[in-house]
Amino acid sequence: MIWTSTDIITRSLWGQKQLSIHWHAQFLKYVCDGIRELSFDTLKVVNSTVLSVNKNGMYCTLPADYVDYTLIGVPKGQFIQPMTQRNSISRLPNYNTTGQIIDYGTVTESVEPFWVGFWMYQTIDDLGENVGRLYGWNSGYTSNSYKVIKERGVIQLDERFCGGCVALEYISNGQSANSATQVDPQAQACLEAYADFKWELHQLKGNPTMIQIKTREFARNWRLLRARLADYTLEDIRNAAHRSYKLSIKN
Repeated sequence: MIWTSTDIITRSLWGQKQLSIHWHAQFLKYVCDGIRELSFDTLKVVNSTVLSVNKNGMYCTLPADYVDYTLIGVPKGQFIQPMTQRNSISRLPNYNTTGQIIDYGTVTESVEPFWVGFWMYQTIDDLGENVGRLYGWNSGYTSNSYKVIKERGVIQLDERFCGGCVALEYISNGQSANSATQVDPQAQACLEAYADFKWELHQLKGNPTMIQIKTREFARNWRLLRARLADYTLEDIRNAAHRSYKLSIKN
């Protein structure tokens, strides 16, 4: 896909209004605000980054524009090896006597939690078949596991994580947008309409009629953008229409 940028959209705006480049910063602010608003439910902005691991506490700091993650893993050349989500990791950090965050130390688990005769008399039936019955027994410690703790703004790792960095693919809220941010070209008209509406709204002598007209223009372009980004096919629309028909008694 060929991307456009916020810089191109901004220059297009003040060029259409026959304004000078001195308006660039103001229009860039409106375009970035539009990206933030559209990112919540229309534009699915997915960013990728590599986070360094803080060894004092074994955690990574989440990006400022983080909303939710799509993949957390360890970089392995061209690929990313997914890590295991482990909800039993404590949300509370461990502190030393001076108040600094430290790790909890290596976790050890018993290799043989049952007595030897258990395997012969409790898990084998009359035919010599294993019947399981290991209720509630942890199958083993999972290394390279994580837990996202949003209130602390970190990805907490287990103490056995031996890498120095973590690859993160996450949904962005668009607040980190700048003049170099890449934008889907299908959203350019919608962002221009949003910035034009905000520009008219913040004029000292704004015309209420023009504000209403530009608000409707933005709403129209927003509906067009949602339709363009929707992955519906003609068959899906036809099936939806057919499901709306019901048989009824005719008089």
